[in-house]
Amino acid sequence: MDIGTLAVVAVVIGLLPAAIAQSKGEDFLVWWIYGAAFFIVALPHALVLAPTRICPFCAEGIKPGAVVCPHCQRDLPAESAPPNQSSSGEAYWP
Repeated sequence: MDIGTLAVVAVVIGLLPAAIAQSKGEDFLVWWIYGAAFFIVALPHALVLAPTRICPFCAEGIKPGAVVCPHCQRDLPAESAPPNQSSSGEAYWP
């Protein structure tokens, strides 16, 4: 296998951990580079990542259930309920 083919394979396989990490709130480009360079480590790492969200005040990563940002100590807005559930937690039947 020549160096060009190896580079193309690395670029393509780096997309898998990057897509998984992006779905959990991480930066796609950083994870794509990480996945292309160290795929065998990056894929399991992306799979066990906990989902995160971004603080609207300081832009730091926080856990999804956080009520107060651990970085800037500000109260966070409540997360909206999924569209198929009412605010009481019961299933919505149209």
